[in-house]
Amino acid sequence: MKQKKGLIIGLIVVLVLLAIGIFAPENLKNTLASFIAQDLRIALPLALAAAGLVFGERSGVLNLGAEGLMLTGALFTWIGTAMFAGNPWLGVLVGMFASLLMALLFAFLVITLRSNQTVIGVSINILALGLTSTIYRVVQSMDMKIFGFPNIADILAKIPVLGDMLTNMTNIGPQLALVDIPRIGPFLNIIFAQNIMIYIGIIIIIFLNFVLFKTDLGLKVRAVGEYPKACDTMGINVYKIRYGSVLFSGLLTGLAGGLLVLDIKTFVENVTAGKGFIAIAAVIFGKYTPIGALGASLVFGGAQAVQYLIQAIGLKAPSDLMNMIPYVVTIVALAGFIGKTHVPAASTKPYVKE
Repeated sequence: MKQKKGLIIGLIVVLVLLAIGIFAPENLKNTLASFIAQDLRIALPLALAAAGLVFGERSGVLNLGAEGLMLTGALFTWIGTAMFAGNPWLGVLVGMFASLLMALLFAFLVITLRSNQTVIGVSINILALGLTSTIYRVVQSMDMKIFGFPNIADILAKIPVLGDMLTNMTNIGPQLALVDIPRIGPFLNIIFAQNIMIYIGIIIIIFLNFVLFKTDLGLKVRAVGEYPKACDTMGINVYKIRYGSVLFSGLLTGLAGGLLVLDIKTFVENVTAGKGFIAIAAVIFGKYTPIGALGASLVFGGAQAVQYLIQAIGLKAPSDLMNMIPYVVTIVALAGFIGKTHVPAASTKPYVKE
């Protein structure tokens, strides 16, 4: 029922956007298309981190260290990309591995040693902030040249036959063929002319939603987060499921941090700026589902993209006030929805095998 409701809402949103793309004045269409494109770009890292955290929290582990994991992934993606001649694909793998190691430390402390998950999560954030700042100050004087992920149109243009076909259809070089659709083509092209990771990320999130709710592995993860003792009785290794879920969340949060760095093509201290906490909020707001977390991330991303919208229509507002918007929206969302969300019964509770 909830999935049908989500599909209906999504369909309504798509129809409204198409109507605007067809009938709205040109200036309004371009402004709105740019706003949506910005929203997608901002929301994807949040959504990927949140999707990973969903698995951890569904298994009964609350990871408040997401901010630290993202920060670790961001720094080492920056370093790794520079090490491999600016290659973002190899760089992001380095960042994911570094975040995985930090997640392993977190998992060992909260699952094996049964330490307080909240305290350890906060400690991981402090550790990551100090560690990344120290390493950054050591390497910042080096020549660090990195490149972001390629645009989807540029990739399509390099494919034999297809690339020539797109160029011939548009007559303006490597663009998506959407530009030639009457009235709505340029509007759609601005929205969909994203880097390749936007598309890969959305596919990953849809796949993870399928895994969590339609596979045996997903059933085990959800069962461990609700009834760990019953799972143990049935022969399911609770520790293995929780370790796997936390480490997987570490990989995705590391990827999210890497995407932040590759988007701005540099690293600065505390570059995540609280986005790890927003990802945790997206998990709750999205009702502990990967697709729901994606929807919540689009809401939070839209709150940040409002800054672009305000500038585009010529309004002047203090930058500090604009930077507050995503966090205010996060607080309001949690205040309005946290009571309506089912938290896994075994969340934050260490498991002791009898």
